[in-house]
Amino acid sequence: MLDPTTERRAFARIEIDSTVEYFLENRDSPLPGMLDNMSASGFLLWTEQTILLGSKVFISIKPDKEEEAPIEITATVIRINGEKRGANLGYGCLIEGADEDA
Repeated sequence: MLDPTTERRAFARIEIDSTVEYFLENRDSPLPGMLDNMSASGFLLWTEQTILLGSKVFISIKPDKEEEAPIEITATVIRINGEKRGANLGYGCLIEGADEDA
């Protein structure tokens, strides 16, 4: 029997609490969101916006130092978290080029 406390991911997750701006395909204006956790293969995005499975999201993470360039990530929504945080839903996103099993 598998031990449910054993981490089975190829990449460790880090817990973060970061405000981000993101874009959806075919939408010109940025939307607000929060990143909850992140790994080398993906992240969990919380937002009030409804996003469909398979949608591409384009995330921009602004560093603390203004002179540093933002980190820009393209990902695909592969899971919708059924749990809500206030008005926000959570979306599991796979970073472009990453292995979904990671």
